[in-house]
Formats: sequence, C-alpha cells, structure tokens
Amino acid sequence: ERELVATFIASGDQCLAEIHAALNVSDFATIGKRAHALKGASANIYAAGLSAAASSLESAARANSAREIDGLVQNLNQKLQAVNAELRKAG
Repeated sequence: ERELVATFIASGDQCLAEIHAALNVSDFATIGKRAHALKGASANIYAAGLSAAASSLESAARANSAREIDGLVQNLNQKLQAVNAELRKAG
C-alpha cells in the first residue's frame, strides 16, 4: 500500500508539472490528456474532489477555453496537494 501511495503521489506531481509546462505554451491538447490521466488515477483511489477538478480542467482544455484554464489548474493544484497530504498521513 505504501508503494501505491508513493506511485500515486509521484505520478500526480508529474501530471501537474506537465500541465504547468503545457499551460506556458497554451498546449491545450497536452493539458487535456494529463488532466484525463489524473482524473482516472484519482478516481481509482476514491479522491472524488480531485477527480472532479481534473474532469473540469480536461473539459475546458478540450474546449480550448483559455480563460477558465488558469483557475482550474490552480484548483487542481490545491486538490492534489490536499490529497497528497492525506495520503502521506495515511501511508
């Protein structure tokens, strides 16, 4: 279980780093793909709030909705940090 927690945290952090890098160059396709991956991973560990945040970001990225994306990335970042903190406590 500890290994699973470490894997989720590492992959979530990697997804978020790739989302930030893609955001800097307005690469909405990559933002959508990474958000989709994070949505699935977070759903697998029953992190509903994080999954919903990733889903919202994925939808905005697929719609090329640049105005919404910054705020959605910030929300996703906050949710991911909260989930990671809980996982570290539990793990």
